[in-house]
Amino acid sequence: MIRCWSCGKVTGVIGRPARSDHCPHCKADLRTCRGCTFYSVDSARACREDRAEPPVEKERSNFCDFYKAAENP
Repeated sequence: MIRCWSCGKVTGVIGRPARSDHCPHCKADLRTCRGCTFYSVDSARACREDRAEPPVEKERSNFCDFYKAAENP
């Protein structure tokens, strides 16, 4: 199950979240750069996936094809 990148609580969502999925506890969007395994503030554009075109807003749902839920956001 996915943990929310914002509050850290288990969300009940299994696998890859849909763009419309949000945390039942804090209402944060789940399919975001901040909740992705490739997210890194130390990388260019805050993304370690070279082929991705990361959106400007890292805490909003997006359509990135390279999204992979982080195990420990």
